[in-house]
Amino acid sequence: MTIPAFIDASTAEMPSTTSTNTSKMSSIDASAAEMPSTSTTSLADLPRDLLYEILHATLGDDLTEWSTQVESTDRASLRLTCRAMACLIDGSVTAYVDAVCQFNKWGSDECKADAAVRKFARAAPLRSLELEGLSEEGLQRLLLTFAEATAERKASELVANGGLARLKLSMGAFTAAPIFGYTLTDVDLGGCALLNDEAIGALCDASPRLAKFKLTANQCVHAPVIRGDFMREVNLSLCAELCDSAVAALCLACPQLVELQLWRCPQLANPSITGQELRIVNLSDCPELCDDAISRMSECPSLRVLTAANCPLLTEPRIRCPQLELLDMAGCERLADKAVSGLCAASPKLRRLYLPRCTALMRPVIAGGELEAINLSGCADLSDSAVDAMCRGSPALLRLCLAICTSLVHPEIAGLRIADLVLSGCSSLGDAAVARMCKNCPRLRKLNLSHCSVLSEPQITSVSLRRLLLAHCAQLRHPVIRAPALTDASLTSCPLLVDESLAGVCRGCPSLHKLSLAWCTSLRAPRITHRQLTSLSLQGCQVADDAFTSCLHRECPALRKMKI
Repeated sequence: MTIPAFIDASTAEMPSTTSTNTSKMSSIDASAAEMPSTSTTSLADLPRDLLYEILHATLGDDLTEWSTQVESTDRASLRLTCRAMACLIDGSVTAYVDAVCQFNKWGSDECKADAAVRKFARAAPLRSLELEGLSEEGLQRLLLTFAEATAERKASELVANGGLARLKLSMGAFTAAPIFGYTLTDVDLGGCALLNDEAIGALCDASPRLAKFKLTANQCVHAPVIRGDFMREVNLSLCAELCDSAVAALCLACPQLVELQLWRCPQLANPSITGQELRIVNLSDCPELCDDAISRMSECPSLRVLTAANCPLLTEPRIRCPQLELLDMAGCERLADKAVSGLCAASPKLRRLYLPRCTALMRPVIAGGELEAINLSGCADLSDSAVDAMCRGSPALLRLCLAICTSLVHPEIAGLRIADLVLSGCSSLGDAAVARMCKNCPRLRKLNLSHCSVLSEPQITSVSLRRLLLAHCAQLRHPVIRAPALTDASLTSCPLLVDESLAGVCRGCPSLHKLSLAWCTSLRAPRITHRQLTSLSLQGCQVADDAFTSCLHRECPALRKMKI
């Protein structure tokens, strides 16, 4: 419906004062008075659609959501205008939110439930309800009012008009099943620690259209019956007593399941996770999880993302998922080379591989035509030859993290597409290896060599490098840096860095904007000359005298920020 011209005129003429409530109500009354009809027309006589148009044009707020976290004095004042206005505002609400668990303005959860109950009694049924910290009594009042409000509505009418579709009752202290009809499609019960198996089963039975279900931080559920032909996402993370058989039954009873989150379920050891549509599985921090549970997921032909980080019993899982794109097994300390090699060979579409802190890895065969990101940080025994073969076998590699791989000495790191390279904490890495990797990575943009304690005079030459981190390199004396695109360089806490090296850095990096030399305690009279430099840190250095500062500002005319 097109907004009449008189509404635009009334809103344009609204006075710009601090008393917004009075001015907005006056403009609404003026709009009604200027209608091309009799002088006795009141707001109560206007059609509902026209009232909504006037409210939207004058108030400018979305009337469909009522949130107790957002203070709206305009809404409260307009509700007092007349009965028709109050009914319109309340009847337009389709989403009600009160997610302040403590110190909320409604006071106790009983008052919170009463406020939500009032919304159920209005003309337009709620489609989204979000309450936090609801008690048993509050839930019962909500359920009773909901039943009364929908008793006279036909099933077809409820589905056609939407009905309550999204329900979030996080941190609730109730034990009964929150059954709000079969129009529910999304239920979030995160932190509802008192719900048991029977309550979850009753909820699923009463909500056949359920597509998304979340129950986390619960110690009462052991073998809940979760089923649904439309179920696509299930999150049961932090359910301390969840058993293997419940997970197996869930997978069989939800044929459309796409995502399954079982993070930190300590009782899971060998769950049978299968599904033709399953794409995302998270089993991280399940300390009893065994190899067979992971190997069985080869029966998930659509699996794209598998996360099984910090599962200490995993050693040689046989993963054969041809559609797998991301694998995260960080912190699996016993994971063997054979398992990783077989995984890569059987996953031609693998793009991201995260294996940090897998300390048993030494010579894994990692290769893949679509691999873009690899993280092997903390693999202290990783060999140079394994890194060489990995780079040769991964032509699409963009990001490579080998931080704290202390056994690397002369790795041949090369890649036409590598843009981000992290080698911080590689305490055995030598100068020659750094020179070769810069030459063999022509698109390198970020290089992190911090805490590489052996580096002394590395030659860093790159036409594409933008950021360089050489901080905390205990032996660094005279780095040779030639990087015309470099804008940010950090040489913080390099105690042996000499004055002469900085003149070469300034000449070799004409685009440099930010340079950090903090706590380079050997610097005495460095020659820093750079026309583009805007930020310089010399904190902790013995160079802060008036003559040096004056010379610095003269030699660096763009300098705007300096720490001494």
